[in-house]
Amino acid sequence: MLELPAEWKLDPRDIDVRSFAKGEIVVRPGEPDDSIYVAVNGTLAVYIAHKEGKDYLVKKIPAGSSFFSMLSMLDVLMNTTSIFKTVSLRAAEPCTVAKWVSIEFSP
Repeated sequence: MLELPAEWKLDPRDIDVRSFAKGEIVVRPGEPDDSIYVAVNGTLAVYIAHKEGKDYLVKKIPAGSSFFSMLSMLDVLMNTTSIFKTVSLRAAEPCTVAKWVSIEFSP
């Protein structure tokens, strides 16, 4: 579970909530890795892209759980750009996802 310091203020306007159809890509390699994604309902699937071009399912994220890279969060907090290199996030079923851009929660 992600716990943020109390002094980091959460403003609901900083959260982008979107619905995705089954199989729809939420995040793909090359996109900024600067956010926390929460499965509001439905299930998300995390895939790793192999150099031969095949994607492998590595984890499913159920409703109420989140997806983020701890190392990328540290990069963002240190004002360093981070991108998804091999990871993609897809809707395993119809779902709603809340995206919170981490730059918004810098102290």
